[in-house]
Amino acid sequence: MTEPPAGHSSPGNGAGASLDFDAVSFGPFSLRSRLLERDGAPVKLGSRAMDILRLLLSRAGEVVPKSEILSYAWSGLAVEEISLRVHVAELRKVLGDGKDGARYITNVPSRGYCFVAPVQRGERNVAPVPVLRAPERAAAPVALPHRLDRMIGRDDVLPELSARLLSDRFVTLRGPGGIGKTTVATALAHDMWQAFEGQVHFLEFGPLKDATLVASTVAAALGLVVHHDDPSGSIVNFLRGRRLLLILDSCEHVIDEAARLAENIYREAPGIAILATSRESLLVEGEQIFELVPLAGPPQGARLSASEVLDYPAAQLFIDRAAAAGHRGDITDEDAEVLAEICGKLDGIALAIELAAVRVGVYGLREMAALLDSRLKLEWRGRRTAPPRQQTLGATLDWSFGLIGESERTVLQRLAIFAGPFTLKGAIAVAADEGAAADRVADALEQLVAKSLVSAQPDGASRRYRLLDATRAYAMQKLVDAGEAAAIARRHTVYVQRTLEAGVAEQGGDPASRLQARASLLADARAALEWSFANHDGAALRVPLAGSGSRLFVELNLLNEARIWSGRALAMLDDANQGGKWELELQSTLGHAFMFTERNSEQAEAALRRGLEIAESLDDHANAFRLLSRLNMFYRRTGDYRHLVPTALQAERIARQIGDTAGIAGSKALLGVSYHLAGDQAEAQAHLDEGVRDDAALRGTEPGHSPIRARRRFRSRGCCGCAAFLTARWIASVRSSAPPRRATW
Repeated sequence: MTEPPAGHSSPGNGAGASLDFDAVSFGPFSLRSRLLERDGAPVKLGSRAMDILRLLLSRAGEVVPKSEILSYAWSGLAVEEISLRVHVAELRKVLGDGKDGARYITNVPSRGYCFVAPVQRGERNVAPVPVLRAPERAAAPVALPHRLDRMIGRDDVLPELSARLLSDRFVTLRGPGGIGKTTVATALAHDMWQAFEGQVHFLEFGPLKDATLVASTVAAALGLVVHHDDPSGSIVNFLRGRRLLLILDSCEHVIDEAARLAENIYREAPGIAILATSRESLLVEGEQIFELVPLAGPPQGARLSASEVLDYPAAQLFIDRAAAAGHRGDITDEDAEVLAEICGKLDGIALAIELAAVRVGVYGLREMAALLDSRLKLEWRGRRTAPPRQQTLGATLDWSFGLIGESERTVLQRLAIFAGPFTLKGAIAVAADEGAAADRVADALEQLVAKSLVSAQPDGASRRYRLLDATRAYAMQKLVDAGEAAAIARRHTVYVQRTLEAGVAEQGGDPASRLQARASLLADARAALEWSFANHDGAALRVPLAGSGSRLFVELNLLNEARIWSGRALAMLDDANQGGKWELELQSTLGHAFMFTERNSEQAEAALRRGLEIAESLDDHANAFRLLSRLNMFYRRTGDYRHLVPTALQAERIARQIGDTAGIAGSKALLGVSYHLAGDQAEAQAHLDEGVRDDAALRGTEPGHSPIRARRRFRSRGCCGCAAFLTARWIASVRSSAPPRRATW
């Protein structure tokens, strides 16, 4: 679309007639009708950009929806949103938005645009108002805390938070300790100093020991002299009719008094904007939550280059703080994976990143990554001038730990035993006292999430929970100090074992979803196995845990782990488990793992044969079929074709005993492939054709019967993927391959 010359009518100008103001001024600019001037000199601006500017100025301080801007500036035309972004960019460039701290137009994601600079109506007979900008660092407002010279990873936060404050008036900046709430609030106070004409009051509640002094602290900051115990009424009366920004920092330990006062101000003083920072919501009328999320870090195991890793804010902050502490080494591509690992262990928490980064010069990156697994990181000290609660991670967590009740502390300590995300069911199984109501744990967990000590994330229709790494290390030490570590670890191991066992037996639903749910237990399965094999209290759980976890390792193709744990468990089988279901599972896993990790060794065949022997003695047809399928695969891989047809025939007999049509079709395919490799092409053709016919019949819809469910049921009983042989690729292979030498039986 071609832009008309400045001053000419655009399709939107008809709508623009409703914006009837003689003149407005903002910063060094003034606008009369459609003439924009800077310090008295005309400024060239395209017609569309002029329409957008006029609309935003007419609604200064208000978020104007994108759809409304489009319909105004392009009245009667259908245009893409990209056109709006292009013209807003032009407007920002002309105004110098973003240069030297000047801020005029803010984008509010998914909502629209907002003109945030102070606007003066009518002709201006005084000297031009200075450009809205963050004050020069050397001349920062003395009433505000010092602003960091550089704030990394929060470039998008300040504009959005500013717009939210202007539109909603009352916002709580919420997040866990050390994430950077005070840093962001301080930067915002500086940025909005001129927008509120210097009327910005920053209240630090962190040093306050007595919650009853909240109102007195606010009154003193406002310059009020009161002569009674509760100055709340005087504060509200004073603020009526005024316009200012009130920042209440670190409210979590005085939450009740701060919430009560903030709500009264919001109700009674409409010109007051309130920004609270807290580790939990204030839960009062008018409050809007702005969640400060952790700094984004590079994905683990993605093998990114150094430049790619440094695109992530967490890595940028780490390197920036390391350099400030005197570390001059360059980050190479070889270092990138270690840096990504470090960022992952620090969970995007700004304070944790800073405390670790300043020690890189002492330890080096690789040693630092190892040290982060220890509790030592909780005691690393930061800036001497920081508040005591922010000088170490331990102090930050002490602060949070001291603000929760005894039952919440107990639950938090016990939840530290989880190595990965957990469900509410898992939390109850591990953290509930014997005989106690489960809802006590649910209530405590809800409070821990609300206080930013536990993070919650959606998982379909439910939620999963996790502790940040530093919080987990802190809570684990508390668990050890309380003398509960061994008991809770055993309880956790029992829960993991039973959940894995139930997952294997579960029928119905989507197999991929079931596997995903089981895979979410991987970190906890590893932790439980490590604990049970290292501690006498876990001796009785070793075989059941390894047996129920072995199939998960196979499903996730973690065959080395499958071989190690099944081998260790089989080495300590007792009489109770000899020849039972757990030995069957372990032998099956060991044989499968040996087949792929030890080059089809004799140990693989021996383990599979022993598993088959147990399955037959237990009349476990499903596992017998699974083991025969694996044996058949073993003989195909080793070229020992004389065993193929016998194992396939045995598998077919078992499939008929089970009586599942999908399994019979799979066994026919297994027979066809076995005859093909053994050199009998006629038999191969017959069985493969029969298998294809059976599979085609399964695809038909029978009344009251689901062929998909039939396949899944058989597969869950141990088919081990034999139905895959029914593909056309195998048929083509049989028909086109030169027949191998017939085997001797």
